[in-house]
Amino acid sequence: MDARKIQVKVFIQSPAELDIDPIVPVFHDWIRKNTLEELLIDVTDYGHVHQGPALLLVGHASDYCIDFAEGRAGLFYSRKRQAPGDFAECVTDAIRRAFFAAKKLEGESSLQDPIRFRGNELLIRINDRLLAPNTKETVREVEPVLREVLSKVYPDSSYTLEPVGTPRDLFGMRVLAPKAPSVTDLLARIA
Repeated sequence: MDARKIQVKVFIQSPAELDIDPIVPVFHDWIRKNTLEELLIDVTDYGHVHQGPALLLVGHASDYCIDFAEGRAGLFYSRKRQAPGDFAECVTDAIRRAFFAAKKLEGESSLQDPIRFRGNELLIRINDRLLAPNTKETVREVEPVLREVLSKVYPDSSYTLEPVGTPRDLFGMRVLAPKAPSVTDLLARIA
């Protein structure tokens, strides 16, 4: 697999009704302080989009957003530009960046309602329909690499991988790990 544009969504556990307005100044602060250690450019509010990317932190190489797709809030990381390394390294990097941003958001003392993320579910997608169409063949090609990477993330627990979407959607796999620890602990395993 030669795809490099990996996306990862980490789902929010609480609060149940997430208000994006208090996160806007947090994202602006992240730009000023280089919190995510990459070039971040702007913050855009798409809160009017139903079950979509509500708050977008735009970067040069990748974007981060608070996303409500499937009616479920989460932090969504998306690599826009070719990432270095092979496919496994790109997946590892994307998961690491998503966990790192989630950990930073959990630690934001400026938020009146602290945000907590679930470590037991991830959505991993490939934003390249040409190299990774949403087909059974792509599942067969990608699954062994995902299992190799995920064995570092979830070494102590069993997890399942489920293909998601239709052939018209981006290729995606849902990771379910019932006994997963916090995103901070998961980040430590792949940092």
